[in-house]
Amino acid sequence: MSKIKVDTIEGSTGTTITVPTGQTLTLTDGLAATSLTGTIADARLPTIPITKGGTGVTSLGTANQVLAVNSGASALEFQDASSGKVLGQAVTESTARTTWSNPGEVQGSGNMSDFYYPNSSNCYVDCAYTKQTSTSRIFVTGHIVLKASTNTHDFAVFVVGDEANGRVLHFDEHNGARNYLAHSFTVCFSGLSTGAKTFRATAGTGNSRSHSGTRGSGGDTTSHSDVSNNNGYTLLSVMEVEV
Repeated sequence: MSKIKVDTIEGSTGTTITVPTGQTLTLTDGLAATSLTGTIADARLPTIPITKGGTGVTSLGTANQVLAVNSGASALEFQDASSGKVLGQAVTESTARTTWSNPGEVQGSGNMSDFYYPNSSNCYVDCAYTKQTSTSRIFVTGHIVLKASTNTHDFAVFVVGDEANGRVLHFDEHNGARNYLAHSFTVCFSGLSTGAKTFRATAGTGNSRSHSGTRGSGGDTTSHSDVSNNNGYTLLSVMEVEV
């Protein structure tokens, strides 16, 4: 075997030294990274394995996929998120003050069989949302400020047309001893079918009565001089989560 001992190799007529096709230049002890200068064409770069701090992945997944360990715990791969994925959301909110006066009432059924509420959109709050999958859960959150002439003694959240599976929360204007309603809430619905839904949140009572009142009320309508007269905030938010 021939051996060449030199300190520097340079081209005889230029600045490039070429290893001919069919020949291989082998560096027995490797080449220190600090000795490299210039650039390397990306086509020449190898796929970096996990053992060297890379991913071993050579292509992208599809939109919204995540990088995760495969089922055999042997490599990384792109997968659809398996849980906790927010599929969509919708919001109804207002800082307006709305009033109603004896609009008649609606009686619920099933879980809401003895729940009665004023039949007025100035009292109840609706939020429309189209549910995407049958296995997801719906979380409904919101806030209500309200004062009624004969007091409301209950509160419910439900899907319009499916009142039998509504959620009765038992908020009462008397609970806070100030005789007006100011509450935030969260409820969960499981097992709802897909498609367009209207979620409704409303104050009501456990017996039939005539009502007038104000949603978004302030101190001037609740007869409390130590409460701000600014309009109260109304919120109904719907979020769908795949679990």
